[in-house]
Amino acid sequence: MKQEELSRKRKEQMAASLKKLMAKKSLQKITIQELADDCGINRYTFYYHFQDIYDLLSWTLQQDAASLFYRSESSLTWVDRLRVFLHNIRENAPVYKCVLNSLAYETLRTMLSQEASQLVEAYLLDEKGNSQISGQYFSFLRDFYTSAFSGLLLEWIRRDLDLSEETIINYLSTILDGTVQTIIQRAEKEGL
Repeated sequence: MKQEELSRKRKEQMAASLKKLMAKKSLQKITIQELADDCGINRYTFYYHFQDIYDLLSWTLQQDAASLFYRSESSLTWVDRLRVFLHNIRENAPVYKCVLNSLAYETLRTMLSQEASQLVEAYLLDEKGNSQISGQYFSFLRDFYTSAFSGLLLEWIRRDLDLSEETIINYLSTILDGTVQTIIQRAEKEGL
């Protein structure tokens, strides 16, 4: 097995252990020794790959998100991609809740914003179609809706996923259907 592949497998093993431990206790109470013991590695192996638990957490969240969007092909509609994303959050709720209640809140917020941005951009591109709006205005719209959506996701996690994925999708569709198209048309008319 090549060194790069072995390194990736070791990182994935540590990420799986971290998730397992986070389902049982807060992130601040997880020690590197405990994680190493769970993986069957020594502390030095951990430090070879990561600086600390938060570095591992950041890598784990990034890999989960990358894997999620790699699996959800670009041919899927924005609603289907959103459904996959929300389902992933629900499936990993203990991990997200643990991160939300830890010092790694900013890591989670950043990851959710990055993923929300991809969803929002795909949606806006579909809605924009051939309309001529400036790149600056498009970026403004993307940032605006990304902030709203990622904030919504953080609150959803904080409230223990109190709404179903389908309810969130229905609410968002009701808000967005027609609204964004009108905004884009008005921006095009006004030369934004």
